[in-house]
Amino acid sequence: MFKDSHMNRQGANSVEIVTLTIAVLGLVIATCTFTWNVTMFRLQGARAKVTPIIGTVIPQGLVHMPASEGGVEAIKRTASDHGGSLIAGVQITNRGRLPLHVKSWAFISLPSKAAFSPGSMPELSPIPCEIAPGNYEIFVADVDAAIALRNVATAPQKIACKVSAGDDTTHITAHLPQSLFD
Repeated sequence: MFKDSHMNRQGANSVEIVTLTIAVLGLVIATCTFTWNVTMFRLQGARAKVTPIIGTVIPQGLVHMPASEGGVEAIKRTASDHGGSLIAGVQITNRGRLPLHVKSWAFISLPSKAAFSPGSMPELSPIPCEIAPGNYEIFVADVDAAIALRNVATAPQKIACKVSAGDDTTHITAHLPQSLFD
């Protein structure tokens, strides 16, 4: 009889372990599903990624690259070789699922927050515009337009680009390279 009682207890323990395993697995699946739903809800709108760019407009078109101190000399050389003018601006990429409405863009000096809103270059997208999901637009202006912002306050200013989106959000890029303005 002792042997049967011991076997029943082992069988009951096995059932409890299986039940616990299934309950834990159900909890993990429910947590993953909830997390996925929250993530998809947050990603369903338009999402802007703003990248500062530098470049030059040459007779054949626009040469541009992400803004970096190392790229300034290459862009200045290209502008000099092809008779182009230096430009700076912003590339706006829509990483969301809905169209992104861009109201305006401007150069902004930090920390003073003084801004200069350039007119759009005729060859590029006009403001305001809509950017389809997965696409991007580039907005640029002559570098001379941003140089005046460096002297707007007594403290040293760094120049960045500011983008106003249709959902009343403002995005500010990283600073443009200081050597671009020298």
